[in-house]
Amino acid sequence: MEQWELIEQNPWWENPEKINEDSKIKEFSHSRLQWFPRIFNEFDFSSFKIYTIRGMRQVGKTTLLKLLIRKLLHENYPSKSIFYYSLDFTHSYKEITEIYRKFKLYAEGNGIKKTFVFLDEITSVLNWQRAIKHLVDIGLAQNSVFILTGSSAIDIKKGSERMPGRRGGGMELDKVLLPLSFREYMENKISLPENFKILLNLEDFLALSEQSLTTYLMHYPQIQNLFEEYVQVGGLPMAVNELWQKGSISKETYDIFLSVIISDIEKWRLKRTILKQVMKRVYEIFGSRWSWQGLAKGIDVGSFHTVTQYVETLADSYILSILYFFDPSRRKILPKKEKKIYFLDPLIFRLFASSYGISPASYGEPIVFSKLIEGVVFSHLLRISGENLSEGLSYLENLHYWYSKRGSEIDFVIQREKSLLPVEVKYQEKISPSDYITLSRVFGKGLVLTKKECFKREEIIGIPVSLFLALSR
Repeated sequence: MEQWELIEQNPWWENPEKINEDSKIKEFSHSRLQWFPRIFNEFDFSSFKIYTIRGMRQVGKTTLLKLLIRKLLHENYPSKSIFYYSLDFTHSYKEITEIYRKFKLYAEGNGIKKTFVFLDEITSVLNWQRAIKHLVDIGLAQNSVFILTGSSAIDIKKGSERMPGRRGGGMELDKVLLPLSFREYMENKISLPENFKILLNLEDFLALSEQSLTTYLMHYPQIQNLFEEYVQVGGLPMAVNELWQKGSISKETYDIFLSVIISDIEKWRLKRTILKQVMKRVYEIFGSRWSWQGLAKGIDVGSFHTVTQYVETLADSYILSILYFFDPSRRKILPKKEKKIYFLDPLIFRLFASSYGISPASYGEPIVFSKLIEGVVFSHLLRISGENLSEGLSYLENLHYWYSKRGSEIDFVIQREKSLLPVEVKYQEKISPSDYITLSRVFGKGLVLTKKECFKREEIIGIPVSLFLALSR
């Protein structure tokens, strides 16, 4: 590897101001959406650390790295101490070692000991952990802070080395970049009402008085309008920015996201022909209960295990998630019971819907729209349930659902250390006691997320979905 190859990806070595000419920084600066994800401020650059950032492609990981680099440059760290490299075309973990050594020699040749290393899409390189482990073990990485990104968690399952005790910290080093939540969508588009600036924990909602609910309800019309917009577009930055600037999302943007999903599947040596069949079948059963054998019906594969592999790969690529049945009496997941699937973002839902032949005009229809809303609620609960998302979305430890032998169902059950919190989505004009009788009988408490009604009935709180998503953390 020649030195010019490193300089090509790090133009700020020559002049720190050149960071502003970077394509991602220019794109960010000219965007109407100026989104700084919450994890932007969660990095400690003071001492040796090895961070990972995971998330689906096109969610903004590269832009986040470039913003962090710009931050370091603005804080007057030596420009030659900051190293970025995209590993999209790197094929061997040994190449990673060579790339880092080359940079380290360059930095030391300029009198620099402490360095900041940003390696983009490292999880696309098989056994990448071996390279980082080797650099740590021989003492070559001790004066560096590493931030490594990837669009999949499959490497955790396939990787032979997780580097325990070698990273300078614990679970806080593993970050996941998700699309904008509805709250973030709001924050970036409007000035928040004063009483919405204080966020609530899930348990705080159960303690709300009817007077507090009424106070929040005053802002319902404005927030509901934003919510209906968000349910259509989702939180992927490219789509949000295009909607805000042009008023709609182009077919080209959908094609980009579809090609990303296909390329990630093919990277793991799976077939796009089967993927498209799986996408169609997943849309058919979205939000319903299913078994692996039932999901495989109509798909041209020899065994349901093949379909399992495709769905779990999509889940570990942050495209969708699998929700398991939870038994409250035994306080455990029962993996053999029927499962459910939810998409991480409304735009992904629309991609899968198009594979089934659903036209864009259908997304506003009540049945389709209610599915979108349930998915948005799932995605929000995923963020606030305390899950360790860095290991993918194929098996969640804190977020589940429940159903009875008679067919009664609770959409979501959040497992806490000492308690359970059930959440039911009832996006309909009128709510009656029969809509939450299962919450009362089985759990004795819970949240009912409505279309527009607010109420408190003992330990049952009803609140519009839009207000809940705007207020909860």
